[in-house]
Amino acid sequence: MKKSFLILLFAFMTMFSAGCLSDKEKLDNARSKADRANENLQKTEMEVALNEEQQKDWENFKKEALQEMEANQIKIDSIKFQVSRLSKENAIEAQQKMDLLQLQNSTLKQNMEQYKIGRKEDWEFFKIEFKKDMNGLGNAIKNFFVNNKNK
Repeated sequence: MKKSFLILLFAFMTMFSAGCLSDKEKLDNARSKADRANENLQKTEMEVALNEEQQKDWENFKKEALQEMEANQIKIDSIKFQVSRLSKENAIEAQQKMDLLQLQNSTLKQNMEQYKIGRKEDWEFFKIEFKKDMNGLGNAIKNFFVNNKNK
């Protein structure tokens, strides 16, 4: 009985001493947690800074794109006037091309208004594709009558 009591007491003390951390271990754990918290804080601050930068980039891009779309609309309106002065048979084909330009400009504006800022990679892809589409539309407007016998 004494033997089992001593074994039980020894087991209890072993478990108790193993479960308790020394002050040094507690300090090390606290430092480790503080380091992780500091790393998380720095990561969050970087993400906030990137989001702010991305937001500013988006606002500048949107402002410039809307100005360019307004300029495109003015050019399309000028083409409408020129098309109205063409002969009836030439005006039909030119009107269809002009309607397509009008649709492309409206679609670009709608895409701009519907875009929601998300991941940086998505933003970069949107920006590249949007610029490509804007340049294509600008070239089509500029060259509307170049390869057209209607003028």
